[in-house]
Amino acid sequence: MRRITVVMCLMLILAFALTVTAEDAPWFDMENCSFCSDMDQEMMMKLGWEHYNIENGSMTVSTIPREYTEEWEKVRAGWKAKGEKMMAGEKMPLCGMCTAMGGLMMKGVKSEEVKWSMGYISLMTSDDPAIVKEVHAFTDKTNAELDKMMEAEMTEGMGH
Repeated sequence: MRRITVVMCLMLILAFALTVTAEDAPWFDMENCSFCSDMDQEMMMKLGWEHYNIENGSMTVSTIPREYTEEWEKVRAGWKAKGEKMMAGEKMPLCGMCTAMGGLMMKGVKSEEVKWSMGYISLMTSDDPAIVKEVHAFTDKTNAELDKMMEAEMTEGMGH
């Protein structure tokens, strides 16, 4: 079944209320971004989140252990509620990633999501080669920033 993702729809809504640009904010801001801050450190470490460039955009595979499914759905519901508040005009702080995703949605990126037993598979696609290039840059930046975050976590965990 094809449906627009809650997260992708929210990012489109967010684009109307942006107060910073993706270059001004940290790519991920787990403390200050209205959306990212809904995930605690434990949830973030349990969530599998892989991003791949595909010919006409990107594919994200999100996996969550079954014991965290209910909590993950609560996070998603919170994002939906925040998106509705933003649509009503409330301004909220966003990280660079949420800002950039909102910008892509404003440019007409198509989104699809498939829920599967272990999480979600999400696609962001476009028929416009220039926008596909931007989606690929978004995916590459997200992967690079996730790598940095994981490296920092490992370094902190080792007492460095």
